[in-house]
Amino acid sequence: MKTTVLSELPVRPERYEKAHCDRVDYSTIFSQMSPIERRFINGLLRYYQPKRVLEIGVSRGGGTVNILNALEDMPDTSLCSIDIIASDHCGIEAKTLFPDIPTSRWQLIEGCDTSKVVAKLAADGKFDFVVIDSMHLHPVESLNFLSILPFLNEGTIVVLHDISVFVFPKENGTNLAARILYSSVVAEKLSPYYGDEIHENSLQGITNIAAFQISTDTLKYIGNVFDGLYLPWEHYPFQYLDTVRALIALHYSAENLEKFNEARGQNGAWLFSGKKTYSAEKLRVLYAEKFAIPTIFYGAGYHMRIFLGWLHELGIHFKAKIWDIAAETIGEINGVEIKSPDFKTKVTSSVAVITIEDAGIAASVRTKLESLGYKVYHGVGEYLNGSPQ
Repeated sequence: MKTTVLSELPVRPERYEKAHCDRVDYSTIFSQMSPIERRFINGLLRYYQPKRVLEIGVSRGGGTVNILNALEDMPDTSLCSIDIIASDHCGIEAKTLFPDIPTSRWQLIEGCDTSKVVAKLAADGKFDFVVIDSMHLHPVESLNFLSILPFLNEGTIVVLHDISVFVFPKENGTNLAARILYSSVVAEKLSPYYGDEIHENSLQGITNIAAFQISTDTLKYIGNVFDGLYLPWEHYPFQYLDTVRALIALHYSAENLEKFNEARGQNGAWLFSGKKTYSAEKLRVLYAEKFAIPTIFYGAGYHMRIFLGWLHELGIHFKAKIWDIAAETIGEINGVEIKSPDFKTKVTSSVAVITIEDAGIAASVRTKLESLGYKVYHGVGEYLNGSPQ
């Protein structure tokens, strides 16, 4: 792989071997990148000629198609794509366009966080090119990067997509993760010039994709990225925090490990406490008081799973019931049996907490539960900070 620093490239990446990128017809491919963003990645890959490429965040694989196309005439280069979600659609665009590509050239890992497999993958050699396009909810991108940094060569190019997608916030977050990582990492940095090409996920004059290059300064000042973990988390990835922590304990200083531990505890309490600050001991007392009142939680989906995982981290025993219309299919989560809703039995001095996001469904469920005599809250924060009667 070439060692040219980003600031000394002979031509802007989005203009380098542009025709090679444009030979793919994206009119029938689901891709969340604009043409100039695909050309930016293509140009960097074509120029640097890396040997081991890592992609974090796959979705349907539109970005994977772009990478595989760029690498098609590099027989000694391999791509490993990782997505934490396992589904029939994961990587489908790439599977369709490259049906016969051998696993020695492209490996797709689904349903697993990068932190759990990166050390094993790097046993065959460190990576020298990375594309991170994962959840966009802080701290996911920062944790992705901290997990893989020990397994990157000096000079590795790291591309971040959606660094400006926060201009279109989601209902469950403001999508700051990629921008926080990009702003806190110390490295040579480069972004494309959009000109008149404006992507729907960017504003004129604000690029939505950028690259930085690993150097000794990146490692020297990695504490900046750890400092960024203190910013409010929009997502609490309890299911792989222990794996990330193990990598941090092994590869980073005790000071940075302590920063991670503090940020983890602070943000868990903040996110699940109506965005108020409570100590872990105070939360244990509060939940003991709450669960002393007969309580049901309505909804056994994603948010409930995250909540139960966080309670487990705090050592809080969940003493409520969980209802869901799909109880028979779900069975149980985190060892708690899921029950079908009982909309017939009247109650007194009981509490119901709705943990589903859809406002219309939540309003309908609230009406039913209140008619039965439940004191109803929508969301864990409202429940924790309210005053059941």
